[in-house]
Amino acid sequence: EVHTGEQDIEGDPAPLDKDARASWKKACEDWQKQFRKDNKDSKIVNLNCRKAECSGPATGKTCSSKGTYTIKEKK
Repeated sequence: EVHTGEQDIEGDPAPLDKDARASWKKACEDWQKQFRKDNKDSKIVNLNCRKAECSGPATGKTCSSKGTYTIKEKK
């Protein structure tokens, strides 16, 4: 059985765009690691953080995306 879904991925706010993107990248990597750990009995077909979008005031930009996944559960 194949399941697909989405997950919000958001980094911590940072004053600089590059720092906000670095925080999002770490959040993406953490999500992927945790997803693999939580679904080790399933075959992961696709796991993608997609493209980050950054917004917010200059004092605290936040980058986020909607990650997608497709898994095939073993029967």
